[in-house]
Amino acid sequence: MNAPTPASPTDISLVYVADVMCSWCWGFAPTVERLHRELGLEVLVVNGGLRPGDSAEEMTPKMTTFLEGCWRDVGKASGQPFDRAGLRKPAGWRYDTEPPARAVATLRDQDPHAAMTLFHRLQEAFYSKAIDVVSPATWGPMLIDLVDDVDAFVARAMGDEGKALAWRDFSQARSWGISGFPCLLLRSGEELMLVTRGWAPDAAVVDGVRTFLAERALTAADGEACAVDGSGC
Repeated sequence: MNAPTPASPTDISLVYVADVMCSWCWGFAPTVERLHRELGLEVLVVNGGLRPGDSAEEMTPKMTTFLEGCWRDVGKASGQPFDRAGLRKPAGWRYDTEPPARAVATLRDQDPHAAMTLFHRLQEAFYSKAIDVVSPATWGPMLIDLVDDVDAFVARAMGDEGKALAWRDFSQARSWGISGFPCLLLRSGEELMLVTRGWAPDAAVVDGVRTFLAERALTAADGEACAVDGSGC
């Protein structure tokens, strides 16, 4: 299968299929950073589309209880911080993952190197600072050093072009057979190989990729994931 081509000086890079508002992806964030920092691999983020648009769910008491359990499990497994104040939403608020995906896809279209930075900032804001990243009005501080004109960027992301870019990502993820996040792929030339389907301990993931770089052999890992079948967290 073919992969998007990130700007990279080598023929080896990572393709990270994830969702800003996927709690297991937040748990996986330190692993992605470690792969980039220790192994020097470029990371291209592709938005998976957990609950975008019409599939978004209202934040009912049942939904809140479900997410509380997810956040507790992810925090325990990964050590990542969660501000549970983020679960207290006004009546009618919908868990719509499309707006932040639009932001990431639009920035990647302008600057592939900056998209992963924005993705992580949006994650951190949503999970550890209880910021409502569904609202573009909150994006300004996260964009200020990444774009020349924040207002123009937000307008583009929330317009038809931003929608098309985000949904192209969602379609790409489905065409690869990916319906749970995080999912990490290793790109070597034109070939894509599975690194992990779901969250897995960082040592196993990093060691697996390091082994591939040394021996060109890769054993994929399986772990906890946020799925698009309604069980996503």
